[in-house]
Order: sequence, then structure tokens, then C-alpha cells
Amino acid sequence: MSTWARRVHRGATSLSQAVTSCGGGQAPSSRLERVKFGVPLEQLCKDSSDLPAPLLVLMLRLNKEAPRKKDVFRAPGHQGNARKLAQFLHQGRLVNLDNFSVHTMASVLKRFLRKLPGGVFGAELEAQLLVALDQPGGLEERRERVQNLLAQLPLPAQRLLVLLFGTFRLVASDLSRTGMTAEALGVSVAPSFFRTCTGKVARMEDVARFRAASRATRFLIDNFGVSNLFGRHNYEYYARLTGRVLRVEEDWIFAFRYPPDSLVPRKTSLEAERSWLQAEAQRWGLHQSAPALAELHVDEATASSSCPLERQQAQRLRTRSEWFLGGKENDGPPVVSEQDCTELDVRTFHVTLTYQPRI
Repeated sequence: MSTWARRVHRGATSLSQAVTSCGGGQAPSSRLERVKFGVPLEQLCKDSSDLPAPLLVLMLRLNKEAPRKKDVFRAPGHQGNARKLAQFLHQGRLVNLDNFSVHTMASVLKRFLRKLPGGVFGAELEAQLLVALDQPGGLEERRERVQNLLAQLPLPAQRLLVLLFGTFRLVASDLSRTGMTAEALGVSVAPSFFRTCTGKVARMEDVARFRAASRATRFLIDNFGVSNLFGRHNYEYYARLTGRVLRVEEDWIFAFRYPPDSLVPRKTSLEAERSWLQAEAQRWGLHQSAPALAELHVDEATASSSCPLERQQAQRLRTRSEWFLGGKENDGPPVVSEQDCTELDVRTFHVTLTYQPRI
């Protein structure tokens, strides 16, 4: 046999082996990362700071499909399929998730969380978290206490939590479609996170601990969009993996990366916008009252004598000014006080003057 024939024969043999190894009852020739149930999260992610790829795929699939299904994380999935999926993940075998329902995947994920020794938070941090939420104080104080505790977790645990609670937030935000509120989710998933409510015999103190764990889970779901809760790097991780757009800190629109610190704060930007509008009003001969813009209209004589381009620019300036000040239509000119101007809340997008806008 010639050299060329041997090469062709060797290539055909390799191709046939690759094709036949994808089907049949033979053992898989290669394996993925194993998602071991009952193993600490630090040991599961000891080779890298990220979660195993099959677990990430499972959570991303839930993040995509759970907000469009009814009673996810509450209704149980198919028990036989759940055991099969858990076995495939544990063995590191390639899994086609199209063969499993969303409820089955949610059941497997809850089982994985329940099997973590000490839970996601750990016994000590879990107790501190429940105490921090029961302590008196305002909402911001509780958020800060929880943020400090979550920052003490290992990085894989933080990433696991931000993916999970981001999904829970999406489910709770679409109540009409999912039928799940944040409170209902707290009741359904709290035993998977907190080891204090996993007792087999229900006593009065166990009921009290379960209610505390449910309240803590609901708090994390309701406050997921607050930037100081899970931390900037975790929100960036969530947005990068899921492609979701987050709204955090009132008017910030956060997509894929956190707004840079160099941007002008909202109050400063509003004051700069007001000053610029005053200067433009003087430039185009518009009437104004100090300190705020009280009257914004174009003089008829000036408008009639101006060229069409200037009239159009003046009209655009007035429209922009009225939109910015948020005045309502009435018989007289819009009157805005100094307090209203400096604390005005832009409803749709956060306008930050890092450049001079064009008219």
C-alpha cells in the first residue's frame, strides 16, 4: 500500500471511530467537568475560580426559560428524569437539556444546593446573615450589613448566588406569567440555601427558623438590583454570562459593565443642564426668570423675522427644555422652582453631561 493510501485509510478509520463514539450504548470517550453532589463548593471549583461548565449551562438555561414558565422552583419535575440528569452531571457526561423540562432542571439545581455540606453560606455566615436581617435599622443599613457578609464568601459561592438570585428576580418580576412572587420563591427555595430549616421533625423553633430563612431569601430577591448588595464584579459577571440588562441604583441603566466612577453624579449633571439651558435661552432671546427657568417661549416678532433654520432650532430648544423640566401642559408658562430643578428625576434615561449637547 502506498503512502497516500495509508494516509487515506488512517483518516477514514479515525473518522469512523469519532462518528460511532457519539451514539450507541458504549461508554463516552471523553467527559466534561463533573458536578459532584455532596462536595463542598471550594473543592468542586478548586482548579479555577469559576463554576463547572455543566452547572453554568444548567443555570443559564433556567435563567432563560424559568421567567416564561409557571410555578418553576415550586412545582416538582419528573422524578425519574431528575435522577437521570443528576447522574449525568455527576458523571460528567454530555447532556442534551432539551430532553428535560424546566421544572426538572430546577429540581436538580435545588437538590445540588441541598447536598452542599454546610450550605452555600456556611453555618457561621448563615447565622450571621439571619441575625443581621433581624437587627433594627433602616433598609440601607440592612443592605450594607448583608453586602459585607456576602463579600466574605469565596468567589465561586458569590458567583453562584448572583446567578441564582438574578434568576429568582426575573421570575418574581413577571408574576402574571410565572405565578411566583418573591415571597413564594422564598418559601420554595429557602430550604435549599439554609441548613437551619432542613430538620426532619418540625418543631416550633424550626418553624421560626424557616420563616426567618424565607424572609432572608425574599430580601435577597427584592434587593437584587441594588448595586451595593452583591458587588460590582458579581453584577458584571451576571450581565456578561446572561446578556441581561440590569437597572441598578435608581436611574442607572447597567448593561454588561457597571457605569464608570468618572461620570458626573445625577444632581451635578442636572445643575449643569439647567445652567446650559439658561445660557442657550439668553442666546436665542428666550425669556427666563431666575433662579430657575420660569418662562420658555419664543418671541413671535423674533421668530417671524428669523430664518427657518433659526426658528426650527429655537423650537427644538423649547421642546428639549420643556421635556427636561417635566412641566405639564397648562394655560400659563411652566414654573419650576429651584428645589424642583435640582432634584428633578429623569424618568426614562439618566442624562449625564459629559459633553455639551447639540441643539
